[in-house]
This record gives sequence, C-alpha cells and structure tokens, in this order.
Amino acid sequence: MDHAAVIRAAWNDPANAARYRAVPADVVIGQAMLETGNFTSTIFRENRNAFGMKLPASRPTLATGENRGHAVYNSVADSVRDYVLRQRNFGIPDTGNVSTYMRETVGSGYATDPDYLRKWAAQVLAVAPPGSLDHAAEITAVMFLILLYAHR
Repeated sequence: MDHAAVIRAAWNDPANAARYRAVPADVVIGQAMLETGNFTSTIFRENRNAFGMKLPASRPTLATGENRGHAVYNSVADSVRDYVLRQRNFGIPDTGNVSTYMRETVGSGYATDPDYLRKWAAQVLAVAPPGSLDHAAEITAVMFLILLYAHR
C-alpha cells in the first residue's frame, strides 16, 4: 500500500471542510514519514496513527481509543483528518509558507525533540519531488535548514 498516497488524498480531500489548502501535502507526508519511521513503526501499524499523536484530553478527535499511549484510528485517513483538527485547535495557520507552518506546528508543543524541526525540514526536502513545492517554498525550506545547521 502506498501510505504517502493515502495521506495525500486525505490531506487534499475537498470533503474535509477543515482541510488546509495552502500547505503542500509533501510537508505533511514528510512529517508522517518522520513520525512513523517511514511507515514502519508499531504505532503506525497497530493504531493507523500517521503522526504519533496521543489521545487528546480536551479537543474534538476522530480517535477511537488508545493503544501503547497513542491514539487509535479506524484508518490512516482518519488520522490525517484528526491531525487537521489538532492543527486548527492550536491555531496553526493555513499558509503556503512552509517555514512558518512548520515553526508554528513545533512551537505549539507538537514534539519534544529539540532537533525535530531540522529533521522534519530534511524529510520534506527528501520526499518532495523536484518542482512539487513552489520555488519559494523550496528556497524557504533549504534556507531554513542552512540556518538551523549554522546555529548548532
């Protein structure tokens, strides 16, 4: 199964009223690949959880339960839809500026790894086929990586 294609379809699904329209799907696919070890983690396989999300205590969710300390979903597509709900709940902007979207996501407490942003940016650049991100988004991501490495 092409998990990236499932995530792309759910991310771009026009039936998902809350979906993000300006954020390229490759940004989210890169994050899912980072979170799941390229779709091989136990949490992904058992819970159909593409983003390593915990069961939320106070926001609306599509999760059906909890396993191994993480949310369980009926499908990977539901996991993507719940990620959108999470992003909206935390006020993450629907922006075509990849750097802003990624910084806002990490700044909302998404991950505890202090190197998460660099790893995510590197994954996005590895996943996105040449030309799939607009030129400004590609330059932003590359410059962001350069700045991160320069300040290490």
